[in-house]
Amino acid sequence: MWEQKSDDGRVHDKDNLYGWSTGSGLPDGTAFTDFLTQLNGGVTGVGNCASADAVTESGGFLGHCDWRLPSAAELQTILLAPYPCAASPCIDPVFGPTQADGYWSATTHSFPGYSIFGWIASFASGGAAYDSKTLSRSVRAVRGGL
Repeated sequence: MWEQKSDDGRVHDKDNLYGWSTGSGLPDGTAFTDFLTQLNGGVTGVGNCASADAVTESGGFLGHCDWRLPSAAELQTILLAPYPCAASPCIDPVFGPTQADGYWSATTHSFPGYSIFGWIASFASGGAAYDSKTLSRSVRAVRGGL
């Protein structure tokens, strides 16, 4: 199940940008501490599906508390066409408004010494690349699968 984006200034807004990491290479950027926390009904620093008392479950987005960033392979499955894509943004309109830009995946670059880089899928071209995890990019959540 994929998150559908909006253009309303709220958590699902297509214009929101998030960092993957604060610089450590770990998943501690706003994509995880802000965006996913909001979707999963948590309170920043408390955890998923928890209220401020850290006990009461809140239900999360669409009643689910297991939203996450997709792997690079998963994110590429919703590209409208492989590189080079003739449409921009390169995604079916059913997913809602989408920035023609790179979207973070949960996948870290696998070469030794490159853990500060994460994989992105480009909804401008249909391609994939990696970038510094400290940069702010668009995100789209998914649940299930893997």
